[in-house]
Amino acid sequence: MESNHIPGRRERQLLRGQDNPLFGWPPAPLDPAALEAARAADRAALARFRERFAHQLERAAKLGEHGDGTEVMALKETLEQLYEESFGLPAALEREREALAGLIETIARSLSRATRDDPEASAALAEFERARATHFALLRQPLVGDLLDPEGPIGPTELLPTLLSVPAEEFDAALALFDELQRRTLARDGEALLARLEAAGVDCVEPRRRLAALAGAAR
Repeated sequence: MESNHIPGRRERQLLRGQDNPLFGWPPAPLDPAALEAARAADRAALARFRERFAHQLERAAKLGEHGDGTEVMALKETLEQLYEESFGLPAALEREREALAGLIETIARSLSRATRDDPEASAALAEFERARATHFALLRQPLVGDLLDPEGPIGPTELLPTLLSVPAEEFDAALALFDELQRRTLARDGEALLARLEAAGVDCVEPRRRLAALAGAAR
């Protein structure tokens, strides 16, 4: 793979499963046809993103700071969705993310001014903005966006193998997406999975570290 290649969400998931016993025993090599299909789907998603991005910039310019409140909130929601989506695409999109973040912040300041005479609404907005900042920070870890995508490549059967395979930084960030019951279920299923693999002679030292962290977070 070329050194400057940026995998998209679908390709990234295929690479996680390549020769990985957590995804099936015996481990499977990468299927070239599946890889090309994943890359094609990721490129198509990038093209759709760029089209929507341009449209929303135009929409924001027309709306300005004095648009209807409902329209402004709808625009902000769409911009936030685009920002989240950008992390799963096969391109470096820092300039697009910077533009999106700037527009979102401009709208947030406008909303803050509009609610400053309503303490309850102002407090609720401030809490929402803090949550958004935390969410945007988590998106810097690829697995978070991959898991949040409702049409993403990580199906139910691949969730646990993925969590036990990714780097620690991605794993730690992804834990925030699961409640206690979900963590307990994942820890239980993870123990069964690793026990089966260890019985087959597979080295599970690193997955065991992830599982221990998962089990600890479920307490």
